[in-house]
Amino acid sequence: MLGVNITGFFISLKNPDVYIEEKGLFKNDVLLSDEQFFSIVDQGLTNRKTYARKLNEAVNLAIVHYWGDSGTHKYNFRIPFYENFILFSLGYLIPDLFGKWELFDYKKAVERSVGLCSQHAIIISQILKEKNIPAKMVGLEGHVVVTAQVDQKKDEWWILDGDYGVVIEHNIDKIEKQPEIVRPFYQRKGYDSPTIQVLVDIYGKEGNSVSKLNRHYPERYYFETLSYMLKWIIPFGLMAPYVRRREAKAH
Repeated sequence: MLGVNITGFFISLKNPDVYIEEKGLFKNDVLLSDEQFFSIVDQGLTNRKTYARKLNEAVNLAIVHYWGDSGTHKYNFRIPFYENFILFSLGYLIPDLFGKWELFDYKKAVERSVGLCSQHAIIISQILKEKNIPAKMVGLEGHVVVTAQVDQKKDEWWILDGDYGVVIEHNIDKIEKQPEIVRPFYQRKGYDSPTIQVLVDIYGKEGNSVSKLNRHYPERYYFETLSYMLKWIIPFGLMAPYVRRREAKAH
């Protein structure tokens, strides 16, 4: 197990085919390398609004929108054994929960470079929180975005849609009351009318939730974090009795 864990350091979660994947929702979806992405993310924070825009665009250009069954092994939707043998095993034992795993470690998620809107939102929210910018995931009726505080003094919040690469300069409460106000933001990004209409419809208040998502995802986040700790603790724990016996014989 220890050898497998060490081997995992040298094997990337990324399949280079993400750069040419045609099954995703958008064409030419991944246009940034990991190095380019993190050069943007690691920039100094001088203005929350500017940073939020840059981050949202970077996530949009770093993650392909794809989660099809054919990518389960190809793109490591099921966490491979060399990466985390605990999550790998659970992927077969409890496939409904672990068969396809959204990564909460945003660096690993970017390395894999594949996911749905919720994976985009997880990455954005985790990075913003690391930058001490309040952010929450918002579950719409069929879509997931992030609400972020872009001005602390005015308590101004925007919606960041990393999947579509759109920043909406309104808070979720106002949008739910007037869903049509999101239309021009998606229009400026070049989306067609049918697509925009679907998005306008799902921004309506019915079926939306901030609190439900933010209760559910921390559990998965902490479980993932624990599993990455245990993947090292378990092999060392199994080695401990052997080491003690060797020491006893030596004395």
